[in-house]
Amino acid sequence: MSAKVLRLFWLLAAALLASCSGVRALERHAGAQRTQFNDYAGKPVEQFTWVTANRSSWAIDRNQLVAWTNINQAYLVTVASPCPNLRFANRIGISSTAGTVYARFDRVFAQGRTCLIKTIQPVDYRRMQRDLARHKLAG
Repeated sequence: MSAKVLRLFWLLAAALLASCSGVRALERHAGAQRTQFNDYAGKPVEQFTWVTANRSSWAIDRNQLVAWTNINQAYLVTVASPCPNLRFANRIGISSTAGTVYARFDRVFAQGRTCLIKTIQPVDYRRMQRDLARHKLAG
């Protein structure tokens, strides 16, 4: 094997290892987010209002997403498994009836797939932020 080919092999191997460690770092971050939101989620509710212009959502797991109705109000939404594409969806949609999202009735749309909403839990986001800030100051 020539020196050029050997050098190319080692460069590719190093790049592959670096990308794997990057994926592991993303997995750890996603796991931390999932744990945080689950720790601050309240008892399941039947519905939430989904009509404000400031609403958004993002997946934190393959069957969970956080739906924001305003800057301080979030809901942890768990969908029926399997929900392929949720975790890696660029855009996530949520169905609603007259501006209200219902558990066991409405659905999440991710990359052409629909997934039934199983549970909805309000997240105490303000308390979560206070605790995170306190933890940051202490550590």
